Amino acid sequence: MKRFDSFRPTALALATLALVLWVASRAVAHDFAFEANGDWAYTDVAAGEGVLTGRARPGGPYVGVFQHKNSGPHIDGTAVLVCNGGSLTFDYQALHDRAAGTWTGAFVVSGGTGIFEGVSGGGVLFIVDPGEAGSFNLSGILSQ
Repeated sequence: MKRFDSFRPTALALATLALVLWVASRAVAHDFAFEANGDWAYTDVAAGEGVLTGRARPGGPYVGVFQHKNSGPHIDGTAVLVCNGGSLTFDYQALHDRAAGTWTGAFVVSGGTGIFEGVSGGGVLFIVDPGEAGSFNLSGILSQ
């Protein structure tokens, strides 16, 4: 039995260290609200490519680009917002309500630089689509 007596303090120390490191890693990450409002316009309707301008919180004024594939009432795409201090890349999917002229869906962050380095998360997407240009809103929770 004596040979296990030295194992217990070592195991307890390792378990305590693992717990402290886990708590510290959770304390470093924090959730924050993200919102981006702006305008969009196609640069190539057939390719589903266009430009974005607006304001994000956090981030401030931005310019960006998007590209999506349209499959009837469904779009699936990627966009990049470039603002003061960083960029945010996200994937999105949305469904079209032809009668209302809107698209509603979700976005998921796939990358970021600068102030958005290491960000993950996502939220809801709302697009007003009167034709080849319109407005949009992103609202969600991101974690860094």
